[in-house]
Amino acid sequence: MGTAQDRIANYKNFDSQLQTVDLIESFDQTEITIHGFENCKSEITKSNRKFGLKIEGVFSTAKVTNRISIRLNEKDYILKSSDFTSHAVHVSIFEGVSATHTFDVQGLQSDGWKNETRSKFRCIFPTDIDLLGSFCFLFKTTVYENGTTVYAFDCIRLKLENKTYDVVQVKKNGKGYYIFDSLEEQSLEEFQEVCYAIQQSLGFFVGYMPGGEKYVFSGDDFIYSNYTRPALKSIFNPVNSNAYSKLYDNKDAAAEFQGKLTLIPMETVANLTSLIKKNKKVSVTIILLLEAANARSLLMIPSMFSVIIESLAKIIATEETGKVLPISNKEVSKRIIKKLTEVIDNNSADLSEEGALKIKRRLLAINNPMVNEKLTNNERLTRPFEQLGIKLTIEDIIAIEHRNDLLHGNILLDTGEELTSEEEDNYMAYISGKLFTLISKLILKYAGYDGYVINYAKLYNPDCNEDYYDKI
Repeated sequence: MGTAQDRIANYKNFDSQLQTVDLIESFDQTEITIHGFENCKSEITKSNRKFGLKIEGVFSTAKVTNRISIRLNEKDYILKSSDFTSHAVHVSIFEGVSATHTFDVQGLQSDGWKNETRSKFRCIFPTDIDLLGSFCFLFKTTVYENGTTVYAFDCIRLKLENKTYDVVQVKKNGKGYYIFDSLEEQSLEEFQEVCYAIQQSLGFFVGYMPGGEKYVFSGDDFIYSNYTRPALKSIFNPVNSNAYSKLYDNKDAAAEFQGKLTLIPMETVANLTSLIKKNKKVSVTIILLLEAANARSLLMIPSMFSVIIESLAKIIATEETGKVLPISNKEVSKRIIKKLTEVIDNNSADLSEEGALKIKRRLLAINNPMVNEKLTNNERLTRPFEQLGIKLTIEDIIAIEHRNDLLHGNILLDTGEELTSEEEDNYMAYISGKLFTLISKLILKYAGYDGYVINYAKLYNPDCNEDYYDKI
């Protein structure tokens, strides 16, 4: 277990930007003036992500673009919406007519905002305060202060492509925020790409991906958008250095692992974030993983997780050529075949003569060469585990091979055995946990992680013969 912090000079003050966020979040029939249409009565309202503009009077959509300049509290802003431009054929008929117009607003920015500016950008995601869990027991945190308070567990620091970013959780006046800080100047496009990658990486490691709407600041100038991927809350996260967080009701089992579990190295977080940013297939796979876990459906999760394992296999596995023997030592191969044959003979009373003979024939082919260019689907799915040095149990392989059941419509993974509804749900939960653990092993190992992973299969089925944490 670890709760380490980097103690460095790290001063941050979010007051000015959060005041701007609070102002916008408080819009409720707030009166504004639209430049060029000063005689209209105009007001804006914001409720969660929904941002609306209401105009009463003579207003011409033919005279505006998708951007409208407004004035509020002695400051100028730009509202953005595709609703502002009307392409109706008969729009000229309504010119000069007083009416009530309503529009959905997708963006807002300060009048001085320039997309071309290079800056130390700051991105703020308003977040339900209950979704801000501490970084303690997950990462090595970076201490920061705001002049009055020192925060030890609310900030982590990432180094990506020679640039540094702080990810901060802020709780203020009963409200929550995720804040991404760039510590070096860069272009807006680069910062936006990094932010999206960090969002996904957080979603995987923490179990919550901030999103839905965001504010990007350059000094006090800002741009707001609610046209961004919604926040996602996963029921899984792969690592926690506090064994009691998952085993709070099984203290003996927790004590067994408490001294072994470690924090997620920030290098691993940076590696995964970089992979997401550079490889669209990795990004899509992480999003699909979060969306599947966000769905919280035992019917959907196994199917989607099977797709994710197949996707990761294509991303991670490197092609191999030629033939390879499963058992390289011929004498060992003969000894194994002999032992297995003895098992068949010892159970011959329960087998038909024909059945026993067929099994023995298959045993003789157990060490036939595998042709790397002609692997079966299941062999292709297990290949990345082999190449990354991740050991698979027979239960792991069975779970992976359920991909064929799901592909052919066997959504409940029916094996022909009579099960109650509760037993079906328990098995689906077990398989969901097993598949997530396998997925997390692949992703973490691919990102350079070396440590323990939470075994959700064991959490969902404490009676199975597995450990609560697996070492990779």
